[in-house]
Amino acid sequence: MIKLPGKSLLVNILTIPNKLIPGKEVYQSPVISDPKKRIKKFMRSSDKIDWDSIFSFRSVSLTLGGVFLAVLGMQGFMVPNNFIDGGITGLSILITGISNIHISLLLLIFNIPFFFIGYHRIGRTFSMHAFLAVILLSAGMYFIEIPVFTSDKVLIAVFGGFFIGLGIGLVIRAGGVIDGLEVIAHFTEKKSGLTVLSFLVLFQQRHVMSHRI
Repeated sequence: MIKLPGKSLLVNILTIPNKLIPGKEVYQSPVISDPKKRIKKFMRSSDKIDWDSIFSFRSVSLTLGGVFLAVLGMQGFMVPNNFIDGGITGLSILITGISNIHISLLLLIFNIPFFFIGYHRIGRTFSMHAFLAVILLSAGMYFIEIPVFTSDKVLIAVFGGFFIGLGIGLVIRAGGVIDGLEVIAHFTEKKSGLTVLSFLVLFQQRHVMSHRI
């Protein structure tokens, strides 16, 4: 409580005195006093894209490394042998195997709806990071040429899955994703508490079981 001459006035801690209006014993503050307006202002500031985070050395290094490993797993093992992985990547491999559409274009097109989901449901920084990571993945699949390492199905499943999984993990550590399924995993984690890793493991188990059936 602050006492002014002749009267007492409760002053909110957020409204720090700034200047005295001539002729009046009332303080005017530039801070927004309406709680609803303060919340709206905070939400607008939190919705801004954090470019410093996206283009930090750690984030760029992890994203580039993860994308390269994913390209290595897809080109060296999965795509040439028409070995289908889960998520948008698997759908893109399937469509590429039955059409003449390059997988780089399919990866970009099929992931677009998930960018909008991430933008509105998770955050603008996350969505932009995911978009840039998928752009890099598509460019890598188009411009980088990696020879086929093997045609053995067991080796394809083990090493192809290892490199793609490791690449996905690095990109997630950087703050983005390279598959639309991972956007759903992040949204599920936000709503239910189920971690991204748990969601992806459950999905992959269901994917494997469906192939066995």
